[in-house]
Amino acid sequence: MAEFFEAFIPQLLATLVGAGIGVAGIFIAFFLQKRASVADGLDRAVEHLLLCLADYAAALNAFAAQVQMTNWAIGSRPTSHPAHPGQVSVALSMLKLKAPEQSQNTVGDFSKTWDVIANGANKESATGIFADVIVDWRAGVSSDEIAARLEKAARMAVVEPPG
Repeated sequence: MAEFFEAFIPQLLATLVGAGIGVAGIFIAFFLQKRASVADGLDRAVEHLLLCLADYAAALNAFAAQVQMTNWAIGSRPTSHPAHPGQVSVALSMLKLKAPEQSQNTVGDFSKTWDVIANGANKESATGIFADVIVDWRAGVSSDEIAARLEKAARMAVVEPPG
């Protein structure tokens, strides 16, 4: 009987330690996967926002080109309408949902700046600066620099475009 317990106790301990390591590994993998999933969702929201900004800028340029090509004879007018910033606003709202808590203030600043850009006179240039700021934010540029560049984009939006 003593031989049984001499062999049984070490094997039982080894089994319990192995099971504990396995359970701990499963929990660690679960939390790492969850963290990766959150980061992936944020990356997709940023990508969608940048695509919306690109579409908006292209629509602005197409409308501006159409207006410049119009000879403005009696009864002539552009056949399309200016681009609407609503798609970008929706993408910003999605970014707010996906952004971590420590980034909520910055994303709120994005929304405030976008409101200025969407209602500004120089939307084309300001949209480009705004897209650069979002890329830099995701790349980890300091929040002070992001705030300064957002201010620059807002100032650019309210300045009348040249020509």
